[in-house]
Amino acid sequence: MASSEAMRRALKQLEHCQKNHAQCSKEHESMLPTRVINVGSQEDRAIKIHLTQEGERGQYLTLSYCWGKLPQYITTKETIKDESRTIQLDNLAQTIKDAVSITRQLGFQYLWIDALCIVQDCPTDKSNEISRMHEVYKNSTLTISASTAFGVMEGFLYNIPAERSFQLPIRMRNGTVGFIDQTAN
Repeated sequence: MASSEAMRRALKQLEHCQKNHAQCSKEHESMLPTRVINVGSQEDRAIKIHLTQEGERGQYLTLSYCWGKLPQYITTKETIKDESRTIQLDNLAQTIKDAVSITRQLGFQYLWIDALCIVQDCPTDKSNEISRMHEVYKNSTLTISASTAFGVMEGFLYNIPAERSFQLPIRMRNGTVGFIDQTAN
């Protein structure tokens, strides 16, 4: 995804889905999860956690990734208040930075990442939010799959030879089958 060609292809595929699938249209908004990350603009070096109001709807992306063995920046009871004002992008692991970049480039405001959107040292919050994860992923407009990174510190925006790419079938809500371009590791 690092190349402008890959981003052009992703934008074209997203546009196709939004034009041809009612459940993917720009007007289709889902209930936002309890917390999402407001990614700001391309020029911002900061992001922040958005605490969703009851009944608030919108479009958001999700990140599917491997945490790995190294510690990473997470939301805790102590940090959540400050994180709702600002999180410095430079303090985050490369996979998180890459996901923020893609979210911005695709024109979305919100991104859901478990390490930041679930209060990791609060058993009640973890239990509540983990029990809703299936809905979080199901209702997201798009899931970013960081399948080429073995851990959050690695990142995934680098050039991968085209011969290592393939398509994954995905069953849509209406029962039809679509395809997602994927790269092998």
